[in-house]
Amino acid sequence: MNTSITNIEQAFADRNVDLSQLDSMFAAVPDRYRNDVALFFKKMVVTNAINGGEDLDWSNTNKRKHYPWWEVKGAKSGGSGVALSLHGVAYGRAFAYVAPRHTFADPEGATHYAQNFRELDEMYYSKPKRKLDWTQITTIEQVLEESGITMSQIENMYAGLPADKRARKVAEFRNDLIQDVINGDEPIDWSNISQKKWGLYWDVSRKSGGSGVALSLSVVYYDGALADVAPRPRFSSEEKARHVAKHFKAEIEEEYSLG
Repeated sequence: MNTSITNIEQAFADRNVDLSQLDSMFAAVPDRYRNDVALFFKKMVVTNAINGGEDLDWSNTNKRKHYPWWEVKGAKSGGSGVALSLHGVAYGRAFAYVAPRHTFADPEGATHYAQNFRELDEMYYSKPKRKLDWTQITTIEQVLEESGITMSQIENMYAGLPADKRARKVAEFRNDLIQDVINGDEPIDWSNISQKKWGLYWDVSRKSGGSGVALSLSVVYYDGALADVAPRPRFSSEEKARHVAKHFKAEIEEEYSLG
């Protein structure tokens, strides 16, 4: 055990990892996941440094693996992020309650980590702040940026499908992202029958020239326990449903036009 490690810089130097290269290591990871991946990597490096380079053997069920047992105190002052307080040090042998690469060979190591690297865990468990409020999101480019994914990545997901089916699946996935981003912290939960799910009723006609579908908003409605049509798209408030109808009608028209 190495309790001389008290900061990130020392941990990375001890493990011969170049901290300045961290951003480039994860450059290929979509924005939505990059921060979590980088934070977990930091936790792994710090843990391994405190363990003196030892990789704990989870196939050895006789060996205890120790970890900090955090008490979640709620949001930090100012409402930004999670505040943690050390409740105690726990251990597992044949049961894994925490990530296996974030455990320590002895309780002193877990305590040392908690005393010196609490903020690292607080950042890891905190939900990242959205760049934009949902009312500011009015283009598909903003939706993609908030989601941390690109259209080329979506298209690659369905590269093996025939062209006509691929176009439809890409449009469906893209429009599901619109729903998820606009709903934000209020996702649709179909097991919660008391939650109102707002949907859009469209009047459908042919576009001039006969190419594709033209939509005109007829009414915004809600249901709770009944799903009279496919469960997507649904929104957690009438305002969000109308927002999507106003700003993303072209994307919805494209999906319906693809049959």
